[in-house]
Order: sequence, then structure tokens, then C-alpha cells
Amino acid sequence: IKVSSLKAKDGTAGISIADSTGDVSLSGSLSATSSIIRPAFLVQAQAMSNLPNDTTTDVQYVTVIKNEGGGTYNTGTYTYTAPASGLYYISAALTYSGFPNNVTDFRVQIVTSNRSYEQRYAKYINAEHSSNYTVTFRNSTLADMDSGNTVKIQVYQQAGSSQGDLNDTNSYFSGFLVCNY
Repeated sequence: IKVSSLKAKDGTAGISIADSTGDVSLSGSLSATSSIIRPAFLVQAQAMSNLPNDTTTDVQYVTVIKNEGGGTYNTGTYTYTAPASGLYYISAALTYSGFPNNVTDFRVQIVTSNRSYEQRYAKYINAEHSSNYTVTFRNSTLADMDSGNTVKIQVYQQAGSSQGDLNDTNSYFSGFLVCNY
């Protein structure tokens, strides 16, 4: 079946599909942009040893698995730069082995140019562990970003020993544009 045009109830043209040139175009009261950008990225961390205490640390995501749609991921600063303004879904997962069982607070922060989004794992994170253990911490949010804004992941550990090691094989940082504005 070939559809050549659709019309609104009042009879005015609204959208043309597969015109004589094969192009799809919008007309009438509808509008379209010349290109729709749907940026997305996925990066993997490198192993990091001995997470420091009482210090905010940038997570070193250095392996770019995918970076589509015009955004830039900088492996030297561990930041993604948004190519378009809009709402972005941002997610991070960090798997630690040898995580100390005497930590009193742990935080995963999504840090954008506009604001930070913090997931806090308070003093109860070690309640069930009599020794060091393997654990995955996560944070995700819908972030308001403007074109040129950046986002990165930071962690903060309060108290405990500095012996937690970030595993690279299960630690990812990703994001994608949900909608432009």
C-alpha cells in the first residue's frame, strides 16, 4: 500500500509521505527540524585501587564503547559533553571488590554543569558484612542539560579503610537524550 498524503479533519494537508521523489516531508501547520539529534554514550571504567577516604574522587571511565549523535566523551577528564539542550537520562554503576566493612557513608554523584544528583548509601551499608565484600553502587537521574554542558561521575567514601578496588568489568557510565527543548 502506498500512502501519498494524510489530511486533517478540516481537509488541510498535514503530512505527505513518499511523494514523487520518495522524500518524507511535513507541511501545513506541522513543523520539523532539519535534523533530529539523539545522542547516546556508554563508557566503561578502568580499574582503580584503594579508594581514598574523605575525598571526592572522579571515577575514571576510559573505555568508550559507544558514542553516537554528536556528543563528546573525554577520556582524560572522564566527562561527556552534551551536543544538544534537553533532558538526559544518566546512569552509573560501580562495582567494588574488597569494599571495607567499616565505611560509615558512601556517595555516588552524577555531576553536571547545572547541578549534582547524589545517591547516598548511609551507615547501614555494612550492617550485614563481617568482612570486606563485593558490592555494586548505582545512581541514575533525568538531568537538565544545555548544549555544551558536561556530566561526570564522582564517589565519596567517609571513614573505613582505603582498600576498596573498582572493578572495570562491571562498572559503566551511560546516558542518552530523552527529549530536546
